[in-house]
Formats: sequence, structure tokens, C-alpha cells
Amino acid sequence: MRTSNRPAERLEATVGRAPGAPAGSARRPPWALLLCVFLLAAVPRLACVWFWSSPMAPDSWTYVTPAKNLAFGRGYVDDTGHPLSFRPPTYPLFLAGVFRVAGVSIGAVEVVQSLLAAAGAAALALWVRRRWGRGAGVATGILVALDPILIPVPAFVLTEALGTVLVVAIVVCLEQGLLTRRSGLLVLGGLLGGAAALNTPITLLLVPWLLLTIWAVRPWGRPDWRACLLALGMAASCLGAWTARNYLVQGNAIVVRDNGFGSLVWATTEYDFDWLPSPHEPAWTALRQKFDALYAGHTDQEAHDIFLREAWRNFRSSPLLVLKRVAKANFWFWFEAPGSHLSGDFRPVRYLTLLFHQLQLLALVVALWSLWRAGRLRQWTLWISTIGYFAVFLSLMMPIPRYYVPLLPVMDTLIASGLALLAAGSGPGAPPAGGGASPRGGSIDPAG
Repeated sequence: MRTSNRPAERLEATVGRAPGAPAGSARRPPWALLLCVFLLAAVPRLACVWFWSSPMAPDSWTYVTPAKNLAFGRGYVDDTGHPLSFRPPTYPLFLAGVFRVAGVSIGAVEVVQSLLAAAGAAALALWVRRRWGRGAGVATGILVALDPILIPVPAFVLTEALGTVLVVAIVVCLEQGLLTRRSGLLVLGGLLGGAAALNTPITLLLVPWLLLTIWAVRPWGRPDWRACLLALGMAASCLGAWTARNYLVQGNAIVVRDNGFGSLVWATTEYDFDWLPSPHEPAWTALRQKFDALYAGHTDQEAHDIFLREAWRNFRSSPLLVLKRVAKANFWFWFEAPGSHLSGDFRPVRYLTLLFHQLQLLALVVALWSLWRAGRLRQWTLWISTIGYFAVFLSLMMPIPRYYVPLLPVMDTLIASGLALLAAGSGPGAPPAGGGASPRGGSIDPAG
């Protein structure tokens, strides 16, 4: 049988095949894995929705209001009919879709979010299995399904419910698209990047960041610049359409939303962070009073500029103090975990969640070491780069741990795959379990 010399064809023939598996096995969907991971993820999330009657978060209504108006055909407006850009549109559009089908029901939203998260976990497990082998796929499915930080996310009407799916889907689409040179996957990755930026603004530059990383590291050889431009153009088109809409209906070229990140940067330069900020502390009350004084009488856009100027003034007046505050803020950002502030009857949940999160961070270090030892670290460039992106772009922000929740499926995938590799006893130079690029990036033939 003639073997093709084209890298893309060789990759199509080998990617996703576990060692010793028949050539056609990668094409047969492992329905047992899909079903088991889906149920493993869906049951605890639906149980959380059913038994834990969580109140609406303060931010939830700012998404629900435009979603109801969209569902009723009034457009993306507030209850007075004024066009909105306070919140970007992805999550309200998702809510509006649910409302059109099930009526204005928060319970229906939570159920749909739970099923979407479960489907995402099953799809991710399948992709990892095809790419890196059965052990890595099973481990990924179990960890993402049972991650106690991810389980309660669908019970809240907040953007993280979509963010956990969108971020990991961007990474998968870009990686698979660049590996196989399939333009459709790159288009999808770019569109998902645009949707993510208009869902979770912290991901605004995620797609260009990842493409720049691929261009610099070249884990699978020199990338096709036209493919990179295609993905980047799709992401930019989503942002451009939203910005044009804002300019046409409001007269302002608002790229993401009215209220920017200036207040979060300013708060980081003001607070001492002897612990994670709590609204019950006197220091938080004083910070809130300063915030109200700076914000009073200004629009959201004007306030954003004022807060950035004040943050810069704080740094110039006492740079060492501000750097100390930033360092302490980043410690709390990564040390704490969403839900770890719970008290009263939920106090045990706090300790269990915090313990898991500390073990999660330790396992990430071990997994990265395992991948490095086996010579596969560069092949995980996009996944590691995504963690780096969140670390960089959240570094100056007020430490609100739920902001890194969309990153957790990426971290869990790295952890599961790295620990599965360690458990399998793969040594340096072993070929990837699922085929793919060589550790040196010079060839994508699994044989090196």
C-alpha cells in the first residue's frame, strides 16, 4: 500500500490512535465513554440545581433583563426600551433562546446549562481519547465531570456557565485545525473566540494570544499564516459586528461593554489583601466609599478612565506598595477557590473545595513535569498558553476567583493527561499515545 507523503494525510491516518489499536478504531465512536462521562457529569450538576436553591447573583439580572426583551422581540434593550451595551450579547442571547423555548424560567436555564456542561465534558473526553489515548481520555472525562468547583457552575445564571465550554472548545478547534489544516475548524475556533470575548470579556485577546504562541513555539512545525489569519479574522468579525451595532444605535464605538476593567485595576492598587476581600470587612466598606466617590456623576466609560488614572497615580506615588499589593492579590486569586467563602451550614464545603483546589494546583505541576519528562510539553503548547493567558490578564485585577472558572477544564485536561502518562510509565522519547507531532516539532509522523 502506498503511503502518502503529505503531512496532513499522514496525520489524518494516525492522530487519535492509541498504541496497538487497529487503524479503524479511532473512527469508531466509543459510545460507552461518551455515555458514562455524560451521566457522570450530568447527575451531580442536575442534583445541585434540584436540591440547592441558590439565590440569583447580583449580576444575574443584568443578563436576564436583555434576554427577556430579546425573547419577546423587543431587541437588545432595557425595560425602558433604551439600547444596551452594559453587558456583551453572547450570554443574553443564550438565555433568550432558552426563554423562547421554555418560557422565562431560571430553572430551565439551569437544567440546559447542566446538560450543556455534561455534553462538553463527554466531547472533551472523546477528543482527548482520540488524540492521546484511552487512559488520558477516561481520566479527563472523570476529572472534568467530578471537579467540585465546576459542578455548581450551571446552578448560577452567570457567564461562567458558557465560559467553561467556550474556552476549552477554542483550544480544541485551533489545535485540531492547525494539525489537520482544516479551514472549517479554524473558522469555528475563531467564531468561538469572538463569542467568548462577548461572553467573558477577559478572553478578548485569547485567540491572537494562542496564535502568537503557536507561531513562536511551532510545536508542529511552521504554522500556515493564512490559517492563522482566517481564525483571527473570524474572531475580529464578531467583535466588529457588535462594535458597529453599538455605534449605530448609541453613537459610541463600544468594543465589548460600557463598564471596563478600570475599577478592578484601581481596587487592586488600593487594597492590602491580607486576606481575600470580603464585603463584611471595614476595609472593604472604606474601599466601596472611595469607589462611589470616584464614580459619582460620571458615565461608565468616563469612570473607567478615571479609575485607570487613579490606579496609575497610586503606582507613581508608592510603586513598591502597589507591587506588594498586586503580588498578594495574585496569591489569593490562585490560592482560593470559588465557593470557598461559604460559611454556616456550608462550612464543610468550603474546606473540601479548598483542599481539592490545592491538590489540583499540585497535580498540575506534577502533570507538567510528566509531560516534560516524556518530551511532550511542546505538543501541549495551546493548553499551557491558555493558563498563561489567564495568569497574565488577571494579574492586575481584583482577585475574584470565579473569573478563572472558564480555565478549569483546560487545567483538568492537562492534569488528567499528564498523570495518565505518568501512570502508564512512558519515559522520555516515547511516541505520543494518540499520534501527532514529534516533541521537536520537525515532523508530525508519530514515528518521529
